[in-house]
Amino acid sequence: MRALTEDGPEADALALRWDRLKAVTIAGGFDLPNRFLLELDLLAPDAAWATENEEALVGDCKAVLQRAGIRADAQFTREGRWTHVALRIDDPGAQVEPLFDLERRYRRRPDASPPDPVRPGA
Repeated sequence: MRALTEDGPEADALALRWDRLKAVTIAGGFDLPNRFLLELDLLAPDAAWATENEEALVGDCKAVLQRAGIRADAQFTREGRWTHVALRIDDPGAQVEPLFDLERRYRRRPDASPPDPVRPGA
């Protein structure tokens, strides 16, 4: 997680929280044509630590996505040492498009040709 954050005290606190986790599983997929669901299961060292840190861990997930320009709604549930985080990303294509702005990349290189447009279903 540290590689996805900026330096500073908040990044240090985030790294310390995530370093304490015993396991993380990540799964995701589209449940509707224009909605992506990202799910994380986080195994804490013990149930008390999970309770104490669950809201901060959910906030960390949202902050990392926001740093990339992605807005997500988040919900979480906890059972014992496990915290389940469910993130819903509406209109993910529009949100990630700036990350893959190929035309901008080609404008920086005058010797390069712009990419061919991608046709739906191609």
